[in-house]
Amino acid sequence: MSPREEKIIEAAINVISRYGLRRTTMADIAAETGISRQTLYASFKNKEEVLTAVIRVFSAKKLEAITTAWSGLETVEEKLDAFFAIGIIPYFEQLRAMPDFGDLIGEFGKSGDAEKQKTIRQKTEALAALFEPHEDRLKQSGATAERLAGLIVSSADSFVFTAHDRAHLDSLLGSLKLAVLCQLGIKPAKQGR
Repeated sequence: MSPREEKIIEAAINVISRYGLRRTTMADIAAETGISRQTLYASFKNKEEVLTAVIRVFSAKKLEAITTAWSGLETVEEKLDAFFAIGIIPYFEQLRAMPDFGDLIGEFGKSGDAEKQKTIRQKTEALAALFEPHEDRLKQSGATAERLAGLIVSSADSFVFTAHDRAHLDSLLGSLKLAVLCQLGIKPAKQGR
C-alpha cells in the first residue's frame, strides 16, 4: 500500500467517525486527505473500495497488536483478555462514537463484507491455534479448537452491536471468557473481567 493510500485510509477513518458511514462522501475523504477528488479516484474507485481498505488495514493492525500482546503472555485467560481488550472493546467504542452506529449492520457492501469475512477467518484461526493444545479436552465434549474459536469470534463481534453500554459489554465478554475457560478445563485466575 502506498503512503498516499495509507493517508487516504486514515482520513477516511476520521471522516467516517465524524459524519457516519452513510453521510461520508468521497469529496469529504478527499478534503480530509488534502487531495483532489480525481487523485482520490485514482486510488479508489468508490466509497466501498475505501471502506474495504479501511476494514483491511484496521483488521491487520488489530491482529498484529493481538499477536504482539500474546507473545508476552502465558495463559489462555490472559490471552483472551488481550484479544477482547485489543480486538473487541476499541471497536465497540469507536462504533458507538459514530453518528450512524445503528445503521452499520450490513452496510459494508460486497467487497467490504468479503473483507470482514476474511477478518473473521483470521481471528478464528488465531484463537483456534491458541486452543489447539487443549484439543484432547475439547474432543471429550464433542468440540474442536476451530469451533470454539468460531463461537468466540461470532459472539464477541455480535456483542459489539448488542451490548447496551461498556459495562454490559464487559459483562458479556467476561461470561464468554468464563464459558471458554470452563470448556477448556481451566480454572480462572481472575474473577470477572
